[in-house]
Amino acid sequence: MKQKQFALLGCGGTFDLLHSGHEAFLTFAILHAEKVLIGITSDTYVKKQKGQIAEAYVIRRNAVQQFLRKYHAFEKTEILPLDSVYIPTTWENLPIDAILATPDSEGGAKRINLKRQKEGKSELVIIPFPLSIAEDGLPISSTRIREGIIDRQGRLWVNPDWKEKTFILPEPLRKTLQKPIGEIIDAKTSTLSSQETASLIAVGDVTTTLFHNRGIVPRLSVIDLTVERKKRYATVDELGLKPINLTYSAQNTPGHISSEIFQICGEIFQRIKEGKNVLLHVIGEEDLTVLPILLYAPLGWVVCYGQPRKGTVKVVVSERIKQQARTLLSKFTIR
Repeated sequence: MKQKQFALLGCGGTFDLLHSGHEAFLTFAILHAEKVLIGITSDTYVKKQKGQIAEAYVIRRNAVQQFLRKYHAFEKTEILPLDSVYIPTTWENLPIDAILATPDSEGGAKRINLKRQKEGKSELVIIPFPLSIAEDGLPISSTRIREGIIDRQGRLWVNPDWKEKTFILPEPLRKTLQKPIGEIIDAKTSTLSSQETASLIAVGDVTTTLFHNRGIVPRLSVIDLTVERKKRYATVDELGLKPINLTYSAQNTPGHISSEIFQICGEIFQRIKEGKNVLLHVIGEEDLTVLPILLYAPLGWVVCYGQPRKGTVKVVVSERIKQQARTLLSKFTIR
């Protein structure tokens, strides 16, 4: 058996929403060292980082362990929580040969060497490892996964080509779409947490007005001035909505998802990211806009839409839900 390049290699990270970039990083470490020390940032350390959101340490550690077991590498690794950028005390005196670092963690590796230098210890070799690149040419990151832009393999949830295409609903798919994607709630009385209220999207005139009448202004409100495909309102003002920062309009034929919907939804989510509340007035029919909205929305956001004769459907956006929306769209006729 060929001897590995390093006897003992150190590496670390948050490993939030374990993705293909993390897997490539860990695979490199496993292939080039007899033993690998893996530091995973603790919950305390994550909280200290301004604006950083991550899964609980236990979830992140378990995901790493599951990956290592899958490739029969668990026995040649040791995992500890990281409470700082430095090597855990338990490992400080081990004969570590090198540290594997991405451009994001290279600064931390250099700080480790400065500390070792001051303590009279030899510096560690820093092995640079490139960030994995997503379909759009930008790095795969947990932040972009959480923002709903890419999946864990770096694929875009919304194909840029769709902004030039029209999706036509095939007749056999109508029955499938009549089934609620989420749970049925009473939008008049259902309690939403403060987090849900802050990330709420309402699709449909009835659903939108119910929330606005309760004093809840969704981040995105989508209306078409019709109820159950019958014209109910002559103007947007007749809905009596609370003040909204920005209003967009888009054409969309019933039974279709227009290229304009995909284009405008992309712009809308940029404005929402800037803190705006937005109204989208669909000229035509808004029913199918739920699908592109689910693909654009960040993970954890709540989309509520009206389901004829059933009530309001509440969907918490997850990777599974996004995949479901993508699968449904793949069954449309595209022109």
